[in-house]
Amino acid sequence: MRKVDEKLRKKLRKPLGQIVKKISKPGGKLITIGDIASYELIRQGLTPDLVVYDNKVKRKPASTRVKKLLNALKRDTIRLTNPRGAIMEEAWIAIAIGLRKKSRIVVNGEEDLLVIPAVLLAKNGSAVVYGQPGRGMVLIKVTEKKKDIIQKLLDEMEVVL
Repeated sequence: MRKVDEKLRKKLRKPLGQIVKKISKPGGKLITIGDIASYELIRQGLTPDLVVYDNKVKRKPASTRVKKLLNALKRDTIRLTNPRGAIMEEAWIAIAIGLRKKSRIVVNGEEDLLVIPAVLLAKNGSAVVYGQPGRGMVLIKVTEKKKDIIQKLLDEMEVVL
C-alpha cells in the first residue's frame, strides 16, 4: 500500500492536467475517476471505457440520480476496498483488469488517488478525467511525459507493508 503524507497531499490538490468543462472522445481509452466526473461525461454523451467511483461526492453519499446512472452501466463490475489517502495493491490489479474491456470499479472507501495508477497503466493516447471540486473536470492526456510526472508523485508516497 502507498500512503500520502500532508506535504504530498498539498501537491495533489493542484490539477494534474487541464481543467475543462467538456471533452471530446480521445483517440485511446476514456477513463473517469469519481462519481461526478463520470456522471457528467455520460450525460454529455461519452461512454467511458473504465469508470471508477465510490458512490460519494465530497465524502457524502452521491445523489440518487448519480448512483442510478452509474449503477445502470452495462459492464463488468469490480469491487475494491481502498482507504482514504492510500492506494492499495489491489487497486493496481483492478485497474489493469478494468482496462482490458469496458468495466467499472466500485470503491468501498475513496477513489481519488486512483488517478495515479489509472494514468500509469493506461496506454498513451488515453484520457483520464477526474473532478476538481468547484472548478470542473481535470483532463489528463496520457503521454510518456505525463507518466513520468505521475510516477514521481507515486515515488513520493510512503510505502506501507
